[in-house]
Amino acid sequence: MRSVIVRRCCLLALVVTLTVISSGCGLTTAPPPNLTPAAQTAFHSQQAQNVLDQIRDIAQDASKTVPPVVSRASAIKITDWHRAAITIVHEAGSGWPTAVVASLTEVLKSLSPAEQALLAPYVTLTKTILTEVAK
Repeated sequence: MRSVIVRRCCLLALVVTLTVISSGCGLTTAPPPNLTPAAQTAFHSQQAQNVLDQIRDIAQDASKTVPPVVSRASAIKITDWHRAAITIVHEAGSGWPTAVVASLTEVLKSLSPAEQALLAPYVTLTKTILTEVAK
């Protein structure tokens, strides 16, 4: 019983902390008006990388709690996905947001329901930003 309470408290603390961090990170989908087209592309790319980093960081941190909230195997899957997603952002053409969302959807299918629920707010944030970037 005690381990269940400790696990829930750790999960709650993790979710609250990450929610506060993500809500205060200042993400915006509109680049400053004086940017060149190339700079606007770089601006959107950096925003996407920031939210991709959050998903990776959450998975890694959650795998290090005692007891782990995310399994080590799942954290490795997310880290591998993150590496591939960043490569897609840098090397793919204009369709990279769609490719990253598709890859994120696939990696989530391989996680447990509890892990999917933990990452859900950040996945929603990522998909929202990538949808805006793709416009």
